[in-house]
Amino acid sequence: MTASVRTLSQRGYHAAVGDIVGRRRLGEALVVWARLDAVGELGNQVLAAAIAATARTPGEEAISDADRARLPAAAFDPVTGARSVVRSQRIDPDGPGVPVTQARTVLRAATRSLITA
Repeated sequence: MTASVRTLSQRGYHAAVGDIVGRRRLGEALVVWARLDAVGELGNQVLAAAIAATARTPGEEAISDADRARLPAAAFDPVTGARSVVRSQRIDPDGPGVPVTQARTVLRAATRSLITA
């Protein structure tokens, strides 16, 4: 078996891989990660890249806006093969002095044709 190396993200930022999931066809995968914010916290934007065994990897795709999106997870629909990403996102103000009872975090999902391989 021969391993190959593929660059999935753009240069110039730090990231933490959130999930990688393989598909039924050998060599296909979906990788999602959180782009770390300026202070190196858990992340502020979720990105993804699809990998195909026989095609060039198209590179990263922004799945969320750059506003406290974190903890991505990836999945393939077992019937259709559609690619989906779920992430958490803080939607209310947070930080020093904001009571934890006022912080709200939601789960958001994306299933899009742009996540292609």
